[in-house]
Amino acid sequence: MKTERTHERYVLTTEIRLNDSRVDLIIKSLKDESNKTKVIIHFDYNGGGVILTTLKLIEAIEKCPRDRRVILVFKGFAISAAAYVLAYFSFYNVTQKNVIVQADGPLCVVYHKPRIPIYKLDIFSNNLYCDVKYTPAVEFVREITASFDEVYQFMVQACYIKRIRIAPHMDSIYNINGDVCVLFKKGVL
Repeated sequence: MKTERTHERYVLTTEIRLNDSRVDLIIKSLKDESNKTKVIIHFDYNGGGVILTTLKLIEAIEKCPRDRRVILVFKGFAISAAAYVLAYFSFYNVTQKNVIVQADGPLCVVYHKPRIPIYKLDIFSNNLYCDVKYTPAVEFVREITASFDEVYQFMVQACYIKRIRIAPHMDSIYNINGDVCVLFKKGVL
């Protein structure tokens, strides 16, 4: 008698890349019509990466059948795009009950506004001139910034409500394009 696997497990370590085959496999698994009841995605020591790839992953998670559990497990640290995924599903899109976000031990989350490297500089949307048309990649940073800001505000509010300690100057640092850090304990976020 052949038993069918009821869950799939994936690991996204180091970073999320452009055309990331690991993310493609996860998206395929989230979309398939099998009898899988659970998809587990580990973000172990993830330094972030390409937000376009990350947004495709978020969209696939949101469109996943509601009877399929999606468990996002973060370990060590989650920076940039990985931090956005964590904050998005932990604090912003909380109505999607089939998605669970958890920390597998103490977790350092480093969140910042979206940016794009140009030459040796990181360019943020508030570094751009309003009346200038930039390359599509730079314009994308301008377009996505409002979403990052909104998710950030939900994260900060949740930290206050849950009495998670955050620095009193965190909003100021975030708004001048700095990296902000939040420490989470092990467990469901």
